[in-house]
Amino acid sequence: MYHDGNGVTVDPVHVDSYVQIARVLLRNLLEISIDEPGTPPPHSSLGFLVLNWGAFEQTLRRLAASYLPKAKHESGPALSIIDGLIAKGLLAGSFRSQVEKVARSRNAAVHGVSVPTDAELRSVLKALGQLQAVLDTVREPKAG
Repeated sequence: MYHDGNGVTVDPVHVDSYVQIARVLLRNLLEISIDEPGTPPPHSSLGFLVLNWGAFEQTLRRLAASYLPKAKHESGPALSIIDGLIAKGLLAGSFRSQVEKVARSRNAAVHGVSVPTDAELRSVLKALGQLQAVLDTVREPKAG
């Protein structure tokens, strides 16, 4: 479609979100980080949302490795990890519903189910930032 000369191109917002998805995938699957000095930040709110969600899931998986007994939690769904952390008393039960709300918005935007406004995406980003701040208060267990 892009090369047939019909004038249709990819929306820059979507290109940016695809770049952020690639960054997250490289980091999560191959442990390759392209977050070096000089790497440009995302150019769109959707790109920031994708990148920040990836960081959020990384934090969840790090906590799962520290607190949850089964290795399956480290690679399982985010909500499964959250359920385990709630069961351990590390997160409040309301945390899960807040994550579900952000995840629904993120999934709808990323999968093209909806086209949120920039203001809507900023609101989701703010909520995700608050969730990340909660995770950041969970301390790693002390060794020994």
